[in-house]
Formats: sequence, C-alpha cells, structure tokens
Amino acid sequence: MKRFIKTLAVTMVCVTAPLSAHADFVHTDWLTEGDEKATLHEETGIEWLKVDNTLGMSIDEVLAETGEGALYDGWRLPTAQEALGYWEAIFEGSSVLDDPQGGRYTYSAYTPQAQGWVEYTGLSTSSPIRSYGMGYRLDGQVSFFGISRTSSSTSYWNGHEAYDEAAVSQYAGVLLVSDGGVTLSSINDPMLNINNANAPVNNVGAPLTGVALSMAGFLALSTRRKR
Repeated sequence: MKRFIKTLAVTMVCVTAPLSAHADFVHTDWLTEGDEKATLHEETGIEWLKVDNTLGMSIDEVLAETGEGALYDGWRLPTAQEALGYWEAIFEGSSVLDDPQGGRYTYSAYTPQAQGWVEYTGLSTSSPIRSYGMGYRLDGQVSFFGISRTSSSTSYWNGHEAYDEAAVSQYAGVLLVSDGGVTLSSINDPMLNINNANAPVNNVGAPLTGVALSMAGFLALSTRRKR
C-alpha cells in the first residue's frame, strides 16, 4: 500500500509539472476588475503591463506619459536585468536559454513556454501571432523581446537588433513594470508585491492600507485593553 501511494504521488508530480510551469505568474487587473491587463511575477513581486497596452508607441512616447496623472502614471521601464530575468523565468526549461544572448532563434515547435510568454506578456498581433515588447538589453541598446509564430515555426527574439528610444513598430509595445500600488489588484491587495523590496508594502513609512491597517487597529485596541 505504501509503495502504491509513493508511486501515485510521483506520478501526480510528473503529470502536474507541465501545468505548473508558469505557476509563479498571475494575471492582475490594471484599471478595472477583471481586465487582466497586467501580470504579476510572484518571485520578484514585479508587475508587467501587457504589451498591447503600449502597442505602436516608442519608448520616448511612453515615457512622456509616465508623469503624475498621465496615462502610465506609476509605471516605469524595466532595467535590462529585470527584462532578462523575466525572459529567463518564462522560458525556464526551454532550449531557447541554451543559445547565446542577443539573438533570434527559430524552431519548429511552439513550446509551452512560448505559449506562456504570449499569455502573460500579451499579444501584439493575432494573425500571425506576435508578442513583442521593446526594452533595454544589457549593453544599453533598445531591442525586442518576444516571439512570433507562423504555421510552421516559432521565432524567439531576445536582443537581436538594436534601436533607439524613438523607434516605433506596429508589431511591438513597450515593456513597462510596476513595483506595486499602481494596478487595481495591488491597490486592493498590497501583499501581492511583498517579494519586491521596492514595493509600497515594504516601505515602513508608507501609509497603512487594507490588511495592514486592520492589523494596526487590532494591535492598538489590544494595547488599550491591557491598560
């Protein structure tokens, strides 16, 4: 019986592993409940705005809309390390990561990782499937991160070509990230960004909200009772 249970447990792990390949990525809502316009990478506590929200814009144009009260207020460009880390996290376990950085790789297979990239990064175009975001690569140049799929192959782009901040593509958006407190989801639940050292929830001087406010009230009430 014990052997059967052990075998069953191993089998369940093997069966569920592919399904949980992107378990640390969660859709979040930016402006309205249920819009799923952003993605939380739970490991880092960083939220990524899906690229269809900046489609056809240059980095310069997007940056001009990041000021207080502007369209992308609270969002920022990811660092090169953040962009590369996001790429590597989604394509973990894929042979794409075996290739040297700064290239374009084409394979016949549409991998689960590629499907995950499209799901969590957003679509640039649907026919053919494209999911591109412009961001900085490690040498400071602007480049594409993403995938494109045809009926016979899938191409993976990771810093293949260099552009400047004024570059515009009808097939690409601009990668934007938030440390928390920008999306509706993170406003309602600041703990979503707990793994991000720069998140408001980790700022001891930030105003208390939600669960933290309730806990503070409870502690204050307990102190009064003791007196």
